[in-house]
Amino acid sequence: MRILFLIGSLAGGGAERVVSELANSMVEKKDKVSIITVASDKKCYYISPKVKLIDCSQRTSVVGINFLKRINEIRKWIKEIKPDVIISFTVAVNIYSVLSCIGLEPKLILAERNDPRFDPASKVARILRKLLYPLADNYVFQTNGEKEFFSKKIQKRSSVIPNPVNPNLPRPYEGKREKRFVTAVRLEPQKNIKMAIDAFRNVVKKHQDYIFEIYGEGPLYNDLQEYINELSLSNSVFLMGRTDKLYERIRKASGFVLSSDYEGISNSMIEAMALGLPTISTDYPSGGARDMIITGENGWLVPVGNSEKMSSIMCEVIENNEKTLEIRRNAVGIRDKLDVNKIRTMWIDYIKRCI
Repeated sequence: MRILFLIGSLAGGGAERVVSELANSMVEKKDKVSIITVASDKKCYYISPKVKLIDCSQRTSVVGINFLKRINEIRKWIKEIKPDVIISFTVAVNIYSVLSCIGLEPKLILAERNDPRFDPASKVARILRKLLYPLADNYVFQTNGEKEFFSKKIQKRSSVIPNPVNPNLPRPYEGKREKRFVTAVRLEPQKNIKMAIDAFRNVVKKHQDYIFEIYGEGPLYNDLQEYINELSLSNSVFLMGRTDKLYERIRKASGFVLSSDYEGISNSMIEAMALGLPTISTDYPSGGARDMIITGENGWLVPVGNSEKMSSIMCEVIENNEKTLEIRRNAVGIRDKLDVNKIRTMWIDYIKRCI
């Protein structure tokens, strides 16, 4: 098949990683795969040289002209590539994709990657989504919670396909755990990182030799550093920035926490589980964490915003070695559940049904 992906960029991010892994997997199975980026040509993930990369992110000083130029450029490439199917990721890019495909033959599949109740925040973007999404052919959601937000007509033309686990993850660490908790998220309001800091503040009162490392970049860096200083936690909580060696940095940690107010399915959460890290996540509304974690069996769920519950489970991770070991061993089972080849097969089967 000839498959065309549309995405904002291939820089760090959950949707970007999924596109990278799907494209690499599909091209090895002899599909002809192209990727168009519409916001930036920055690339943080490996892309097979067999995949055709196209950058449509050129900008002028006039916003409206940028919008029209990108649509025209995308249409030009669609006509040249003649894909059997176009798969578009994230709301902003989906709007471009629908407008670019008007009057053209390829089937268009829109993929939602976040909780549509909260994303996008822009009122204009939400109106455009409501008007334009019905013009697409089919849809892919990460969870049933996302799917149920949309109209019955869209639901009937959709499928639920979770994210794959990165196939290049190192094996779970079996040695002695280091005295630190970790998280890896973009530093933005959605992730409610202050909740995780509040939870760890209670932990360190009982276990003063533990630290909390926060990996990631984003607009809240300075605000979070001020909050850490305000709570006198500068010797216990550290903003680590972005690293290309994340898995090596976190795999020996005592546990992983995710404090998001909302998500689709968190890639960092499933990767932490696949690495055998005891994982504590908020039970955010879309059900993404609930689909992956059974509390007390392969991880823990806590109510959104409940830092006290999160801190109590972090203490349990430290104090109950036998239970923590059981959780670690069960969590690794997500590697098989979300194996990239299984997820690729789900995508290919759905694409074939769509075309």
